Amino acid sequence: ESVAFAYMANIKPPIALHAAWMVGLICSIFGGRPGMVNGATGAFAAIIGTFIPNAGVGENGPGVETLFPSVILAGCLMVLAGLARLDRFILLLPQSVIVGFCNGLAIVIGLAQLHPFQDPKTHEWKSGAEVWIMVLICLASMCTMEFLPKIPLKIFKVIPSSLMAIVVACIIEFAIVRPAGWVDRPFDAAKPCLAR
Repeated sequence: ESVAFAYMANIKPPIALHAAWMVGLICSIFGGRPGMVNGATGAFAAIIGTFIPNAGVGENGPGVETLFPSVILAGCLMVLAGLARLDRFILLLPQSVIVGFCNGLAIVIGLAQLHPFQDPKTHEWKSGAEVWIMVLICLASMCTMEFLPKIPLKIFKVIPSSLMAIVVACIIEFAIVRPAGWVDRPFDAAKPCLAR
């Protein structure tokens, strides 16, 4: 999840991975519950993506050096709000505001997932066989995540369906699409690895 949101926040994926384990560690040490769930990645990515401009897919945008101090400042403000017992005022928020915030965040995150369907240079929507292959991979991944856990075999209860969706997507891309030559990949980062 954090790698996917790294592209949305215009930062390199290793930065997002390190941030994810640090947030998990801090919340597990200082959290108020033994089974604490932390889901700040989407909200952070939606906000961070607004002040770090895009520098290309998988690259740090200009101004990424301001990211660490701004997140530290946000954490300090949250600690101060907790010490001042401002958390009790969350009860004053009506349910419609909470639902509206969650829906708005879902829309922002959903729209950010559409960038692979656009040409990185022209920002025009892709067309032709490439789009249909992307839709096929997307549907195969969604079906794997939805229906694999429902198969009554014990191994499918142990292996995460999201991991199997990644495996299915890689099999479709590298075992079917690329050997068949159905799409043109002018820049292919995997070619040096596959040539060995």
